[in-house]
Amino acid sequence: MFDLEDSVRAWTDGLRSRGAFRAEDIVELEGHLREEIDGLVKVGLNGEEAFLVAERRIGRPEALAAEYAKVHGEPWRGMPFDALTEGDRRHLRRELILVAALALAAALLAQVPRLFGADLYHSSTSVPWMKNLSLFFMPLVAVYYAVRSRPKPFLLVVAAVLFAAAGLLVNLYPWPAPDRQTLVLAALHLPVMLWLVVGLAYTAGRWRDDGARMDFLRATGEAFIYGTLILCGGAVLTAFTIAMFSAVGLDIRQSYLETVGIGGMVAAPVVAVFLVNAKKSIVENIAPVLSRIFTPLFLATMIAFLAVMAALHRSPLSDRDTLFAFNVMLVLVLALVIYNLTARRAAERREWTDWLNLALIACSAAVDAIALASIIGRILSFGWSPNRAALLGLNVVLLADLAGLAMYTLRFLAGRGTFTGIERWQSRYLPVLFGWCAVVVVVFPPVFAFA
Repeated sequence: MFDLEDSVRAWTDGLRSRGAFRAEDIVELEGHLREEIDGLVKVGLNGEEAFLVAERRIGRPEALAAEYAKVHGEPWRGMPFDALTEGDRRHLRRELILVAALALAAALLAQVPRLFGADLYHSSTSVPWMKNLSLFFMPLVAVYYAVRSRPKPFLLVVAAVLFAAAGLLVNLYPWPAPDRQTLVLAALHLPVMLWLVVGLAYTAGRWRDDGARMDFLRATGEAFIYGTLILCGGAVLTAFTIAMFSAVGLDIRQSYLETVGIGGMVAAPVVAVFLVNAKKSIVENIAPVLSRIFTPLFLATMIAFLAVMAALHRSPLSDRDTLFAFNVMLVLVLALVIYNLTARRAAERREWTDWLNLALIACSAAVDAIALASIIGRILSFGWSPNRAALLGLNVVLLADLAGLAMYTLRFLAGRGTFTGIERWQSRYLPVLFGWCAVVVVVFPPVFAFA
């Protein structure tokens, strides 16, 4: 059955997949397409006929991308430097200067704690790095996106206020010791909260649009791939450098890690978001492959875990450390599910990977329900603590998200819904994730007396 909204979304997906269009350009082109469709429907065409005619008039995504790249695009993406025109070279140089400046700024910000006596090798003085690690690079990533997408001043002010408020809170809260549970929880949830603030700069004037939010999730997954590769390469370089200097009798481990090591760690995300834009098509070729590799592996792990629990007639989640580890795994599985959604195009037909994704969601929801029961049991037995409250809230938030994803995915596979419905659910659930992280960062510390 023809679905007009699904077809329009597939058309805009085709524009996004070409990588040349800016967010505001896609909005404008989609507006023109919808105007054509509305006009054709008014003269008597049905939805399918109106869409096909409007698409011929506006143009198919590949044809539009080719024409756009000639006039407005950035043809330097993926091309050798020598093959570029002088104008494209200047554009690329400006991009590189911007990224280099932001990466250097992130590395320098990471050295600020040392000015106040912070020592990475002593837990009592390494707290400033733990609290501020995400603040060293998240605002700079937002600056990069803001320069590219030019959001409205109001959104820039909101993002700046949120970054500043988060920085002031985590640094002014009077934690009495570095091993406080509320401090560790704030440090773990702050990056997720700030990452969603970065989304304001990325989506610009389309921050209310489901498609723009999914684009942001897609860009996040791609940046994670590049960032991981960069950090792996940096780890190898670090080990090699320390080993070489050790061979001549110099121990540079601490000084190197506190300068180059941490500086490179916070600069890597800035470089990664640039590479996503510069080499977009490469990552898009990798994304479906990674999705098909890791989805079955995570699914097999979840099934094995449930089988072991059933065979042993007990839940290993009664142990606190195991419970925490499986909550980390649940977060990773949800991230993989979202990555699968962003790696897939709405226009594609239903295939076996969609059923795998549904099975992964269902197994994750079952494990989440067991974990939730275990947490409630620990609260009833030992009372409330910051960690137990945080795990309880996290499992409720994850279970609700997984339940929504399962429902919309099942409807899509049964032919009673569209893939756009799945994306719409996930994009509109992002404020819930932001709200929960904000509660842990802002509310938990004073409520639990910085325990």
